[in-house]
Amino acid sequence: MIERQGDLWSAVFDADLLCITTSGTLDQRGNLVMNQGLAQQAARRYPTLKRVAGQAVRAARRTQLSYGLLPLSVEPIALFQVECPWQDRAALTLIKHSVQSLLEWSAAFTLQEGHVPNIHLNFPGIGAGGLTRAQIRPLLARLPNSVSVWTCA
Repeated sequence: MIERQGDLWSAVFDADLLCITTSGTLDQRGNLVMNQGLAQQAARRYPTLKRVAGQAVRAARRTQLSYGLLPLSVEPIALFQVECPWQDRAALTLIKHSVQSLLEWSAAFTLQEGHVPNIHLNFPGIGAGGLTRAQIRPLLARLPNSVSVWTCA
């Protein structure tokens, strides 16, 4: 893992996967609640994202309680779950699960595409998530150097 400071959106054009930290909360219309931080920015950039993400989360819940990492049809966006209800603090167990899901996705991508993916992720669980970098860094330490973890400058 490489830690970076700056605007994660500057990396969108060279990313094989851009991970957006999210919750598992759906609104009354079935859209994913994306009203804080980078999730809110992503929803503004991609007008259909909340709907597409909500559909993907509903489909994933048919087989599992938490989705971890959920690549979407809105390229190259993936959801990286850090909370269940959006109002809660980020959960270390969910972040650990999402990191494992990201490692599995990366390995599958490498096998299928023949190269290591360029992955970007906003630092999970800080800010509205209420956790500290010190709590989360040990979970992120398993990520390879092909993953850039961003913090706003």
